[in-house]
Amino acid sequence: MSARNFKRFAVMAFGLAGLVAGADAASAQSVVGKIKQRDYLSCGASQGVPGLSRPDEKGYYRGFDSDICRAFATAILGDKEKIRYVPLNAGQRFPALQTGEIDVLSRTSTITYSRELGRALRVDHALRHRWRSGA
Repeated sequence: MSARNFKRFAVMAFGLAGLVAGADAASAQSVVGKIKQRDYLSCGASQGVPGLSRPDEKGYYRGFDSDICRAFATAILGDKEKIRYVPLNAGQRFPALQTGEIDVLSRTSTITYSRELGRALRVDHALRHRWRSGA
């Protein structure tokens, strides 16, 4: 990915920061403040899915989900390498986000009615609609 495209990707990811631990602005600001104070992003990732997030032989995470984490780190901290990946299985991903163990969940997950109600996860549906409609 070129530096220019990566910057665009980072700006888009930062715009989606409302998805981090809740959709309201105060919650997102709190998470961003915590990340800045700690000086790294804690990113929930899969336990190794090729093309999405998988560490290579040197431990460097590669894939689309890993790039999402790098975009957040770039947008918040100005450095795409200030990340600590937390490998999570399907059962661990939402509790880790809810308890603050991770700042961002970049792992295969879908939005469902029962997840929003049963786990008290909040997602900014208006943002998703604007993305699809181009507004």
